[in-house]
Amino acid sequence: MKQGSRLFIMMIILVGMLLLTGCDKINFSTFQASKEETNEETTTTDEDSESSKDEKDITNVNGSKDETNKSSEDTEEDSGEASNQTPTPSSIQPSENIDLPVYTVNATSGDVEPVTAAIPKSDKLSPELIVDTVVESLADQSIIVGVKTVTTKDDTVIVNFTKDNPPSKNQGSGYEGAILNAFAQSLLDNLDDYHKIIFHIDDKAYISGVYEYGIDEVYLQE
Repeated sequence: MKQGSRLFIMMIILVGMLLLTGCDKINFSTFQASKEETNEETTTTDEDSESSKDEKDITNVNGSKDETNKSSEDTEEDSGEASNQTPTPSSIQPSENIDLPVYTVNATSGDVEPVTAAIPKSDKLSPELIVDTVVESLADQSIIVGVKTVTTKDDTVIVNFTKDNPPSKNQGSGYEGAILNAFAQSLLDNLDDYHKIIFHIDDKAYISGVYEYGIDEVYLQE
């Protein structure tokens, strides 16, 4: 009787152990399945993320290429427009000069000497131009002459000096005559239409400490 009770208890214990073992298997399987589903979802999410990242990278690369191409095209267009708008520099030629022979006075010796001045070819040869050139030539010799006006009448050139400057002031008789000769000879040698030279001082007759001429008296003629 006791032996039968022990067998019955042993069977109950064995059945219980089997039941417990079965429950563990079922729970373990369920846990593994859940974990696999989670891994699959995680893997899918990672793949989707990587796929999305790849698409973005491709989009960025394409976008960068498009922007680069667009920037290059814009640069080429701007460069083309700039080249079209840039004016072609024209070559600058130096002005052509001609020689004008005139006379000056040597400041050391007081002698009348010929010199050659360069004037623009475009300048019209006139009594005013010749007188201005003689004034500059005398200035090179430190002889500063004051000329008020230069006028013409028929075939006569009238040079009107200022009274407070050479040739009528601050010069000896030899230098004064040399200065007057330099003007007179320069005018007659370069002008074909004028044959007489008259000098005035401040719109009046030329009268200095050395020379005295009437208002219409000719100083030199050819």
